[in-house]
Amino acid sequence: TQEAVFPFDGVRFSLSVNCRNTRRIHEAVIRYYRGALPPTVQGPEGREIELVDARGGRPLNGLSRALHRLVTEERVPRNHIVVLTPNSEAKSALKEGARVGTVELTWKPDPGPNQVRVATIYSFKGLESPIVVVAELDRLAARGTYDAVLYVALSRARSHVVVVGELPEPAADTPAPPGTAL
Repeated sequence: TQEAVFPFDGVRFSLSVNCRNTRRIHEAVIRYYRGALPPTVQGPEGREIELVDARGGRPLNGLSRALHRLVTEERVPRNHIVVLTPNSEAKSALKEGARVGTVELTWKPDPGPNQVRVATIYSFKGLESPIVVVAELDRLAARGTYDAVLYVALSRARSHVVVVGELPEPAADTPAPPGTAL
């Protein structure tokens, strides 16, 4: 057998149709897209991007309200939700085992029955979840390269996005990294 060597030499395919996201998610995602030809969308209309007040920079308060509503009121299975943060586990307020309302947060890829997965935006690139909750965005603007990060974070959701805090305006001069895809 021959071992695969990356990157492959071969035909490259441009993914010009977004089949993952709803139209509402796509509308938010495309604002942060920096490629040459923006993809079109085929998904259903879907829900608006939901903004939840972080209550004075305290992401656990806003996250608690959002998760309570999703899990208790809307009865969304916990394994259909992922919380994404730009911060590493060491720098995040979203600690392993933290109780947030009726759920426990975990950084493990396979959460238990009463747990909701937390991951960095970067580590979740290429993955997807029915519902994505994005938290701890307050320090992104200071980094100056947040368009690509927000593009990845928002495009991971298939059905619904909840943003705890404010969603920064796109920084139009920030290009997306090569190979960024929905």
